[in-house]
Amino acid sequence: MTADHDRLRALLGPVGAWTFTFDDRGADRIAADVAAIERVGFPSLWIPEGGGSSDVLTNLGWALGSSERLTMASGIANISAREPEVLGRGADFLTEAYGGRLVLGIGVGQSTADGMFSLIEVECLGGCVNAPILQVNDDFYEDLDGPATEALLDALRAGTPPQPGSVIGRQASMPVGGKTTLTEVPAPAGQEDGDAR
Repeated sequence: MTADHDRLRALLGPVGAWTFTFDDRGADRIAADVAAIERVGFPSLWIPEGGGSSDVLTNLGWALGSSERLTMASGIANISAREPEVLGRGADFLTEAYGGRLVLGIGVGQSTADGMFSLIEVECLGGCVNAPILQVNDDFYEDLDGPATEALLDALRAGTPPQPGSVIGRQASMPVGGKTTLTEVPAPAGQEDGDAR
C-alpha cells in the first residue's frame, strides 16, 4: 500500500455517485445535478465515457467547476478516443486547477497514462481454484485481493517483480488451509483394517 493509494481512498470515500446522464443534459442541468449530489453528502462523483458520449474531460471539468468539494472520477476514460498524451495533459490541468479533486480511471483495453500497464480481458487462465489471478506477460499471480494486487503493481513499477504463483504460498490447487483429503498414507494393498494376509 502506498501513500497514493491512501490518498485516493480518502478522496473517493467509501461510497460515491455514478451517472451516465450528463451526455443528454445541458451545462445548467449538469451544474444543478452536481450541486444536488454534493448536498446529499456523497464524497465523489463518477462520470463514465462510452461510445457516443460527451468528452469525459469536458464533463469532469464542468462538474468540478460546479462543485466546492466533490472528487470527480472518470468511471472509465476511453484512451482510444484521444491521444494518451492529450488525456494525461488534460487530467493534469484539471487536477492542478481543482486542488487534486480529479481521479482518472482506465478500463479494459486501456493503458495507464505512462503506458506501463494495460488492462486486457482474456477468456480463461485455467486458474479458477486460485482466483483472482492476473497474468503479467508470461507469469501468473494467483490468490490476489485488492492490497495484494496493489503491492504487485507497485513491485512491477519499481522493476522488482515478485516470484510468480500464489501470493499466499498455496501449493498447486490445494485449499487455502492445506490439504483436506488424502492426509494419511494408505496401507499397502491387501493390508487394510489390520489384515496381514
